[in-house]
Amino acid sequence: NTDYWGEGEEGPNPTTYQGSVTFSNFGDIVSFCQNFIAIDGNLTIYDTSLTHIDDLACLEAVRGDINISANNRLKSLNMSGLMEIGGSTYVQNNSMLTSIELDSIIYFNDNFQVSSNESLESISATSLLFVGFDFQTSGNLEISNNEALTSLELPSLVTVQDNVHLDRLGLSDFSGLSSLETIGSDLEIDWNESLTSLTGLEALDRIGGNATLSDNPLLANDDGL
Repeated sequence: NTDYWGEGEEGPNPTTYQGSVTFSNFGDIVSFCQNFIAIDGNLTIYDTSLTHIDDLACLEAVRGDINISANNRLKSLNMSGLMEIGGSTYVQNNSMLTSIELDSIIYFNDNFQVSSNESLESISATSLLFVGFDFQTSGNLEISNNEALTSLELPSLVTVQDNVHLDRLGLSDFSGLSSLETIGSDLEIDWNESLTSLTGLEALDRIGGNATLSDNPLLANDDGL
């Protein structure tokens, strides 16, 4: 495995940027990718005019948090090379965002929150196994207030360390969560106007806290839990 953080005898990895990074335009991304593949700090993309970040395919690891918020022209979020995130990931209030692809991620060490992206239709993280990894920090999965969302593909996800919130989405079922077995704390499924069944949650055999299902008008029963 690549030692992104230079904690061995050889010292800092020259392909790791030391500190936090904020990208404001395509030039920032291209310049970064000419020299680096990892960030030993946080990554912020906030209130930019970026329409996509496909050019950030070089990025493999972020030691801190990722915050991608309030980018009103951003249409797609494809970080195909990203494999390791040490902190939380927040994707919020990107009004034109339609798709998120994070298919190389195996775990989120802390929280994964995708909220209030009004045009978002699909989320894909097909290699994701865990949300919350080291049991020393929080590990919440929150997908909320994305009412255009009709595709949630997390087919490998087995464990969420803390809470799962699936609220105000456009999903008809949870078939994209078919491997989910364990939720450490609460499960909340609320205010999903298109939800007709809980198909996809059949493998779920442990909820450490409460399970709450409310204001899902087309959901006739809780079969699947």
